[in-house]
Amino acid sequence: MRGHEIAINEGIPLRMFELFRFRSRQSELYAQGRTTPGKIITNAKPGFSFHQYGIAADMVMHINGKWDWSAMKYYKAMVPIMESVGLKGLYKMGDWPHWQLAGTPSIKTLNLIYDQYGLEGVWERLDEQFG
Repeated sequence: MRGHEIAINEGIPLRMFELFRFRSRQSELYAQGRTTPGKIITNAKPGFSFHQYGIAADMVMHINGKWDWSAMKYYKAMVPIMESVGLKGLYKMGDWPHWQLAGTPSIKTLNLIYDQYGLEGVWERLDEQFG
């Protein structure tokens, strides 16, 4: 991912935290703070996360050997870098680590394609769109 490399070269201490996510993993994350202990960390139900289609990544700061979701100066510095390489962030909704391909179909459309053609069908269509 080009933006990841640029950010690291700019001194932003990020690492890929989570990219592709199975629906079972999304289910676990969605349950957290609802039916399992912990703080709510996602509003995306299984099937409604761009991670499940392989077109999103969570890039989290890794400082002094620890994951850091609160290093805002770095997260803010990522915005122009990631947007310059065609990624769209969810930082306006408070999800600073999340980045996905800009211009992708809606999650509803991706779900319809997935239901009819499976994950490979989604990727074939995205490959046609993004080459």
